[in-house]
Amino acid sequence: MILARVNYFLKPGRKTLWIVEIDGAVLGVLPQESLFAVCKQQGQITDEQRELLQKAAFSFAKDRLFRYLSYKERSQKQAYRYLLSLPFDMHLAQDLVQQMQEWNFLSQERFAFSFARGLKLKNIAKDLARVRLEYQGIEHSLRERVLREVYSDDSFVAEQAVQKAVRKYCRLPRKKMKQKCLAWLHRRGFRFEQVGFLLGKEIAQSQRD
Repeated sequence: MILARVNYFLKPGRKTLWIVEIDGAVLGVLPQESLFAVCKQQGQITDEQRELLQKAAFSFAKDRLFRYLSYKERSQKQAYRYLLSLPFDMHLAQDLVQQMQEWNFLSQERFAFSFARGLKLKNIAKDLARVRLEYQGIEHSLRERVLREVYSDDSFVAEQAVQKAVRKYCRLPRKKMKQKCLAWLHRRGFRFEQVGFLLGKEIAQSQRD
């Protein structure tokens, strides 16, 4: 067993954690007291010590994952990436993510709806929301169902985004305002054919007011 000592700053004031490697492969991370309770020195370890270290690393990673999942809905991909960042053995990480699903702490459907609603509130267009859901590992059929329900009125979403863009740049000269608004809308995934007419109408209205 090879031990490599690291400073792992998840939060200020955290204790130093140790990266534990067995036969050159990363097992996980452990606080010093948990590690030394099983093995105080580097070198050869017994099968019993190896099993105890595996259980301790799994328990520590599970506690960290529970905290990570408690803040908001997460995808399977996010949970897996989080465990690997600790670091944690990739095969044990897969087992732990599956366990969280079985216990209903992880749900792709809950995450997808929560994530899509958040994107809509940020004035993200449906097409860009589709890309971002795919990046989070949401499979096609669930992705399309979520988008149908959350983005049931595309024209309303575009209208809200246009109004926000015009309010943001309303003090600029007309030409500059239109350029800025189009760029802002483009970054949120809207195509010109979706928002061009609405934008012209909203700009004209804002200048009359």
